[in-house]
Amino acid sequence: MRTQSPTITSPAINVRPTFSSGSPVALFDAPIQAGYTADSHRLQLAPDGKRFLRLANAGKEQAPPLDVVVNWPGLLKN
Repeated sequence: MRTQSPTITSPAINVRPTFSSGSPVALFDAPIQAGYTADSHRLQLAPDGKRFLRLANAGKEQAPPLDVVVNWPGLLKN
């Protein structure tokens, strides 16, 4: 799978005396694993609003193959 590299942005926000927002400012680039249908699976904001958790590519395009051995107790008897 290929990775995407969106930029996470944040506008300045004022809530008093009335709500207003400024132009978005780039915070950081966030390379994330492509192939997920919902953004909530790729990027989460911590409840305190100070940290992000993101699903990132581990640096390889494809995971190594996984070998599954069935009936392995039977193989031990031989």
